[in-house]
Amino acid sequence: MTKEAAFLHVTDAHLDGGIQVVKRDDHKEKISGIDHPTRNRLLASTFQRVAEVLSSRHMQLAGVIFSGDATDKSKLAGHKHLYELILDHFSDFGIEAANIVAVPGNHDVLRGSAPGSAARYQDFQSVWRVPGCVTPWLDEIDKASEPVEGHMLAAPERDWLVLPINSSNWSQIKLGLNDTIAPVWEKLHEVPGLKMAERAALRESLDDLLHADMARVSEEQLEYARKLLAATQPPDGRRQLKIAVLHHHLHSPGLREEVKAFADLTNLSLVRTFIRQQKIDVVIHGHKHESTVGYDYIDDDAGGDVHRTLVISGGSLIGDGGGHPVRLLTFKGMPSTPEVTVEEFGVPRGGTLTEIRPQKVRRLWQAEEALPGGPVVLQGSDMDVLYDRAIKVVGDGLGGGALVVHLDADDTAGDDLPLPRAYEVPGIKDDAGRQKWLGELVRWWQEPHSKLAVRLPQAHGARMRRFGGKLDQVERIKRLLKTKTTTRAIAVLLDPFVDFESGDSKEEFASFCLVQFTRREPADTGPRLEGNAAKPRLDCIAYYRAQEFRQWWPINMAELRLVQRQISSGIGALPGRITTVAADARYITTAPMQAIVPIVDRWSDHSPETLHVLANALVSDLPFTARQQEVVEEWLLSLENQLLATQAWNEDGMPVALEGLETLRSYLVASEPETQKGKALSDVLERQIALNRNWTRSKRQEPDFENWAPGTKANLQSLRQLSTKGTYD
Repeated sequence: MTKEAAFLHVTDAHLDGGIQVVKRDDHKEKISGIDHPTRNRLLASTFQRVAEVLSSRHMQLAGVIFSGDATDKSKLAGHKHLYELILDHFSDFGIEAANIVAVPGNHDVLRGSAPGSAARYQDFQSVWRVPGCVTPWLDEIDKASEPVEGHMLAAPERDWLVLPINSSNWSQIKLGLNDTIAPVWEKLHEVPGLKMAERAALRESLDDLLHADMARVSEEQLEYARKLLAATQPPDGRRQLKIAVLHHHLHSPGLREEVKAFADLTNLSLVRTFIRQQKIDVVIHGHKHESTVGYDYIDDDAGGDVHRTLVISGGSLIGDGGGHPVRLLTFKGMPSTPEVTVEEFGVPRGGTLTEIRPQKVRRLWQAEEALPGGPVVLQGSDMDVLYDRAIKVVGDGLGGGALVVHLDADDTAGDDLPLPRAYEVPGIKDDAGRQKWLGELVRWWQEPHSKLAVRLPQAHGARMRRFGGKLDQVERIKRLLKTKTTTRAIAVLLDPFVDFESGDSKEEFASFCLVQFTRREPADTGPRLEGNAAKPRLDCIAYYRAQEFRQWWPINMAELRLVQRQISSGIGALPGRITTVAADARYITTAPMQAIVPIVDRWSDHSPETLHVLANALVSDLPFTARQQEVVEEWLLSLENQLLATQAWNEDGMPVALEGLETLRSYLVASEPETQKGKALSDVLERQIALNRNWTRSKRQEPDFENWAPGTKANLQSLRQLSTKGTYD
């Protein structure tokens, strides 16, 4: 199996047999023996330097790729000289005619010849095809419809292949004139009073107007290439690296503008579709005389089926001083993890070291390659954007199950916890109120002790800070990460002895299964870092067996940030990245879920005195104090949240209050003197407590919801009326 293959890429040499020169220096005076070098000489010296590098590295070449324009204006000598230079310098490195891939450029075809004519390709074929080089299928010249040898270079085990494509069949063509205009056109240069030389110049200019330098790849050639690719698959079906070579560009490789007719492929969309459908990994071209390496992303008409191909554009000898006419392309990691290293060789000057541009390493496989039902990865530095995208992906059913969300953002919120702007907190609009609500809820989820544990055994704090009734995993992680013996530590929230009860038809345990914290040290290269930049970062990766994204995910993120801050401060680090991995990503549009633990239950758990303040406020005829007003508003908000839960059944659970209602009723019953209003409140609470207790004892399926919701809705509405000043008289 081939793991590595190296190719030389040569393009746009524009040789002419040693006549044309490259003006590398400013020769203002003519001095004998000091002349501008020819293109032939400069290319030969460049090849010599490349050969020295190959020899020093003990390298062998899999092939030489020539992407057109060997000649200047179709001169046969240019073809011959380039072919001979390649063999003279690289035959010792495994190069022979059979592994030279050559395509014609727009300067390599006979100007004015008919597309597909023998005259058009006579010189190109005599130099490249006759000796046995790999050349593209040529329109009208190659009639065979079935794949034959000589039109593709492939590895012995077919781990890679190079497909030459001819884009110059319509280059330098002569446009036709109809029978009426043609006779007139032929006599236009015969202007009275012009000298013979002037008439000849005018005739030449008129002829130029009838020539078009058009780039196009015929459908017939693409169809042949499709069959050829299908016939050259690896025998065991493994991945194959596909390289296409043509002279013309897919898109302009640089900012330099070329203003002319037919500057681009006329059927570019067809060629790009061919590249996408055939999964071409690399496209190599010349023509534009610019050296670039970049990705091109090609999708279908609906924006899907995106294919990424690497486009390598080659430089030329043309221009002041010459460019970088030769590239060494080294492909590694085949077949599964292919990548290419591109090294560009400059035209040398005598006595100086060989100029090689810094290596460009590009990966040719995509970590984000999508498969049906495969995981979706969302990543960014803006939580608002990630939340919106996650909602869209999961809500549209594009997640396919697993969803990974990666947030790489500095923790600059102070004491505030992250909450997307689009996250809806029923009844609360202002930022301060939203933060108060979030902070209280998240901190409750991280409490190590809870009276609600019997009904909500999944409480994260009890699992993280009192696992098995005694192990504080957060403190354990701090101790581990303070040392340099490890950079990683995990906390587990699943307890098989508690959660995996045998014989139970439906296991219920926390969706939050485990979390890993990793200490990431700052880079040890570059300038010395100081202050926060010198501190390590604490990254967090959390796994969820199932995760709802509209309501749960933001709360989970805030909870992870809270724990991340606590551990970071204990080890002298800063909070870093947060990644959530949801094996089953969900989007529930219905009422608040069990994540939104009713505030009255949280009061009962850790602030029972607040329920005492509430009871006194509800039965009092006096104006509310500031504290009473605050508590009553939160109580009314809690009733609104519970009313929302009566609208539709939620398979992920609902915020059903119980302990808080029981404590509140006990305070109302104990109030002296007993009031009519207090008794009315107590009676409604008693009815609702009974409904909620029956719900918790049921299987909590949709029929159980239908039995629970109507009575609950009526009771909550009554409580809301009784809790508002002036509504009861």
